[in-house]
Amino acid sequence: MCPPGNCAPRAKAGGAWDDIGVERASHGQGLPDAAAGAGWLPAAVIEHEAPGGRHFDLLLAVREPAGPDDRACATWRCRADPSELPAGSRCASERIDAHRAAYLALEGPRTLTGDRGSVRPIAVGRWRPGADGAIEVEWAGARGTERMTLRFAAGETELRRTDR
Repeated sequence: MCPPGNCAPRAKAGGAWDDIGVERASHGQGLPDAAAGAGWLPAAVIEHEAPGGRHFDLLLAVREPAGPDDRACATWRCRADPSELPAGSRCASERIDAHRAAYLALEGPRTLTGDRGSVRPIAVGRWRPGADGAIEVEWAGARGTERMTLRFAAGETELRRTDR
């Protein structure tokens, strides 16, 4: 479940989804272009079982989504689950095409069209810009709310957890 006031419209259950993203990442690895002073915005992690192997997609909404088809999510492909990174650790990541807001509200596994594999939700939460180019993320889960600070280093291909 999304944090109050930060939910995207719910995706319909069942069926195959198409077109995972067409908007090209407009800049490098770094922090998404969220509106200054936007406050908390939706975030999610989805596991993607793809023909090339398993990875995790970190989705950060850059504005309040206008609907489930709005490509409002800056997205990174990560080798490890970013919602489970231990403090002080890092994982390889790559900025990829923007994803639809529907993935923020994914409620169960989905098969993608075009032999692109399947996705399943891992974590939902919210994020906001932090100090010195970091982002603050809160993940809502069975263990309660987990707050962490993440950094994307411009020109690097990694995500680092820098809190604690």
